[in-house]
Amino acid sequence: MSIILYKTNNCSKCEMLKHILTHLKIRFDEINVEENQEARTDLLLRNVLSFPALQINGFLFNNGSIMDNGEINSEVMKLLTKYSRLNKHG
Repeated sequence: MSIILYKTNNCSKCEMLKHILTHLKIRFDEINVEENQEARTDLLLRNVLSFPALQINGFLFNNGSIMDNGEINSEVMKLLTKYSRLNKHG
């Protein structure tokens, strides 16, 4: 399973998600779209206009589907927790 965190500078939600991924010991790639124009263009073409964005095995979650009232969406958290457990056993 591959995970990519797309983030911007000075983004508190991006840092919160990064902290959660790190806390769960999930390996992920991190791409700052302010520094990577190719990634930014690709995400804009996929209608991602706000960050963070999280790609899990090719499926893209945008900020609206990741966050609920400033917290990580419970369904996304369940998916990450499940992945964390699988990663420890596999």
